[in-house]
Amino acid sequence: MTGREPGYGTIARRLGRHRRPLGIAAGLAVASACLDLARPWPVLLVVDNAVNRRPLDRPWASLLAPVAYSSAGLALIAGLALIGLALVSTVVTYLSLHLSEACAEQIGADLRERLHSRLLRLSPGFHNRQRTGDLAARLSSDVSRAQGALVVGLTTLLPRCLSLVGVGTALVAIDPAMALAGLVIVSPLTLLAYDARRKQSLAHLDRRDRQADLAASVTEVLRNVRLVQAFARESHVERAFRHSSQEVVRSGLAVADLNARHQAAAAILVAISATLVLWIGAGTVLAGQMTIGLLLVLLLYVMGLYAAVGALSWSTSVLGEGLASWERVAEMLAGDEKGLEEAPVLPSPRDGIVFRGVSFGYLPELPVLRGLNLQIPAAGSLCVVGPTGAGKSTLLSLLLRMHDPDEGVIEIDGFDLRSFDLHSVRERIALVPQDPGFFEGSLLENIALGRPGASLAELKEAAHLAQVDEFADGLPDGYQSQIGEEGAMLSTGQRRCVALARALLRRAPILLLDDPTIGLDLESESRVMAGIWRAPGVRTVVVVTHSLTLAAQADRTVTLCDGRIVDAAPAQDLAAVAPTDPVDE
Repeated sequence: MTGREPGYGTIARRLGRHRRPLGIAAGLAVASACLDLARPWPVLLVVDNAVNRRPLDRPWASLLAPVAYSSAGLALIAGLALIGLALVSTVVTYLSLHLSEACAEQIGADLRERLHSRLLRLSPGFHNRQRTGDLAARLSSDVSRAQGALVVGLTTLLPRCLSLVGVGTALVAIDPAMALAGLVIVSPLTLLAYDARRKQSLAHLDRRDRQADLAASVTEVLRNVRLVQAFARESHVERAFRHSSQEVVRSGLAVADLNARHQAAAAILVAISATLVLWIGAGTVLAGQMTIGLLLVLLLYVMGLYAAVGALSWSTSVLGEGLASWERVAEMLAGDEKGLEEAPVLPSPRDGIVFRGVSFGYLPELPVLRGLNLQIPAAGSLCVVGPTGAGKSTLLSLLLRMHDPDEGVIEIDGFDLRSFDLHSVRERIALVPQDPGFFEGSLLENIALGRPGASLAELKEAAHLAQVDEFADGLPDGYQSQIGEEGAMLSTGQRRCVALARALLRRAPILLLDDPTIGLDLESESRVMAGIWRAPGVRTVVVVTHSLTLAAQADRTVTLCDGRIVDAAPAQDLAAVAPTDPVDE
């Protein structure tokens, strides 16, 4: 999948930033493997030299001269060696685990921040195709599982692989026949582990997708729980949730079945090889070709070999799950991204905005705007009216570059809007959407979203212009009152006023209003619009509305129908009919 390569490239760069601690962790893994190779040898000293009183070879006899001929002394030396190796191994293991965990946590935080930043900048079209719960799962649990795979790779997979190589080399050096018996299972176990990793990776990927679907379903239901209750759809939603939950169970059982079968097959192979080693070893000792101590060393190596294989079998499952998560993260990092390239900053418009032959559709076969030609003066107001579905909100969305035209061009002061830095475009434009979003927090915090660095006086001024102060003072804690998730503690009209205050606080030269007075009575609408017309910093206002009363206040009005301008008239022509026309949709 070539589309994912950029995502893996991003991950590789993030890992590269931590190459030094990763290198140290890898070095500690090598040290741990070397210590594992040294552990069995004190046993030989006890059995052959201390118990069976076999003379030490010359180098060791000279080195241990004070106790070379003392069984108790040799046993003490062997015990101290075991303790020393255990202590050093413990320290190395602690350092390796601590460093690996710390490095994985930092890499995980780095990936989360990068993925979060990426998601914030991906186009609305991308988010329209995704489910919020799935994106949240990739950002949280998938990154955590990927971290776990990295830790397992450094603390288990690498040391065990090195142990396999070291033990195999030691067995061959000591007794080739015993080595052959001990290593006879390595090839089939390797093939078994490879096959298990491949199958488990696919199974874990399916499981993660099922879990993400479940999380997305829960998120969607909880976000729309009032709608579910209003239409009495609780039973239907429960059945759908039960089905998704059972799909997660099914995929989890598939993973468990693969793990169990792999471990059972590995255990049978290990038992066969262990039996062969004991049979050959016993015959070799009885023939006087090997000491009991050396046989015990070989058996400990073989047991270590099997323990390493068992650890690799376990880590295969963890790595399979982690690799599935790495793939899901990489897929998001490889998604289409727009507007991040270096580009000039959009200045405040001087000559106005021009749509030249603009066509756009959310689906290619269903165009919303068709060859639209429209001029918006730089200093003044334009009102766009028309039936529902005519493309009015889409027009505002294109101005804000939530989407780009399929054909044609939008120009500001004669330059293609797409040629400017995306962030600067949105800095110069303030939007009041039909469905204003809210973060859980205070009323003041939600207004401050328009311009986080604004002073309290500027916040209060914007709130006053949008008529927020009319209801804010009546709230329990005034502007510090918590408004709940999605502004649940406010009425529709109050939420609209907060969205207006947020846009006015921005003091952007271009103000886009999408049905700004929905939920307001005529008197409140008049006061709110009066505040908008005198708001500081605003030079160009584009209003989308069904209210002809509101349309009559604009400098120019156009009628949009079926994605085309069908009429353009000065606002005065609407004044006569304005009082009898509906205010909202």
